[in-house]
Amino acid sequence: FVEGEFPVAIKVLDGQTEHKIKNFKLRSLTVEESLEIQIASSDSKYIGVVELCGATDLIDVDGKIHALAYDSLMQSSAQNLRYLEKKRIELDAKESAED
Repeated sequence: FVEGEFPVAIKVLDGQTEHKIKNFKLRSLTVEESLEIQIASSDSKYIGVVELCGATDLIDVDGKIHALAYDSLMQSSAQNLRYLEKKRIELDAKESAED
């Protein structure tokens, strides 16, 4: 996995509480996880973004883990998507170097 901090905080609802979260952990997906995410997503969503969301855990200031919802990422700054894509490349390179 790789960790990072989004350029712009992403809003996440936890019950009635709204969190603005910048920290995250991005992990590799197995083929099975990737296919399950694709099957579960609706036709109007971008598969690459859906997979990035499924591989990303948001970490709030208390250390609590939150799922990165597709809509939360899509409604955030485009900087966040570009940064997450760069971190995905970093994770792929790290994974390849470990083999």
